Amino acid sequence: MTAQYLETFDQSLIYSFSHQNDENSETSRSSAIFLRNNLDLYQGWSIDLDTGYSWQSPVSGADSRSTFVQVSNNIVPNRWMNFTLSYKISWEHEQGSSTTVDQDGRLVVNWVPTQSLSLSAELTFEDEEGEVDDSSTSQRYSFNWSPFKDGTLLFSLAYGKSEDTDKNEKIWNLSPRVRWQINPKMLLSFDYTVGEKDTLTETKQA
Repeated sequence: MTAQYLETFDQSLIYSFSHQNDENSETSRSSAIFLRNNLDLYQGWSIDLDTGYSWQSPVSGADSRSTFVQVSNNIVPNRWMNFTLSYKISWEHEQGSSTTVDQDGRLVVNWVPTQSLSLSAELTFEDEEGEVDDSSTSQRYSFNWSPFKDGTLLFSLAYGKSEDTDKNEKIWNLSPRVRWQINPKMLLSFDYTVGEKDTLTETKQA
């Protein structure tokens, strides 16, 4: 079901239900409801607000319920830049167990100052609290340059870094790349990656 109240604001509501019987005539049920809100605040700035609730009664195992809220922003200040920012939090409870809280966020920035040059950055994090606590973060940066207008020659460079507290490890990698489209039937590509993974017990060279 969809409703549009204004030119800049609309909502979508979705409900789903499942009822299944197995070969032993035992029944499992699940239901979910999802609400999406789309809002265009200004030219070049839009927000999506999503909320959802679901519950499950499986044939085997405990009943569970989950709720989530997610906010996403897309900002385009000019034709050269684009920002995407999102955040999500969810709560999941299984009968007989403690509630698990999951959070994750993401920021993406794209900058294209010229037709031949582009740069981007992506930052993410995840956090889980419950019977098991875990968190991780990651960063990724990339650079692309094509000296010719036809794009036949492309130079790329990407750098990534991540950290996971549950695995007690840190990883980084650097990846240069060159692509040359010599003709429609011939492509020359050079890829190289170097990196390192650090743990509490050992260090491995990639």
